[in-house]
Amino acid sequence: MTPSYIGNASGLQRGIGADETGIKVSSFTTTIENPREYCYSKEGTRNGWAENFDPSISVAIEGELSGTTEVAAAKFGTALTLANSNSAKLADVDGTDTYAGITDAGGWYLDESLTITESRDGFKTFSATFLKLPEVS
Repeated sequence: MTPSYIGNASGLQRGIGADETGIKVSSFTTTIENPREYCYSKEGTRNGWAENFDPSISVAIEGELSGTTEVAAAKFGTALTLANSNSAKLADVDGTDTYAGITDAGGWYLDESLTITESRDGFKTFSATFLKLPEVS
């Protein structure tokens, strides 16, 4: 069922934007990182910084396994497609969509670990973090 948005609720998104292949997504979280190196004055106060030398975008996905392809078949070192990856993009001044100024380049790779959980009274669940580095494709 599609919700009806009344008054100031228009434009809001309820729930997860798209289905992911191989998993019934219960949570999809995007984190955008752009570390800074600060420079300091002779008094020790910050007076500038350098950025955009090691940006990254990571996505944490949790949900019930429902197949054996794409997300459910993730392999270390192999890029994959995430259906919801564009939901965290922001429109820049020039009209291009990026991740807070970080370009959408490179592939989505399984980060350092994934967790599969089975329990007596629930479905088999999957949780993992995928990483995108603009310089790695």
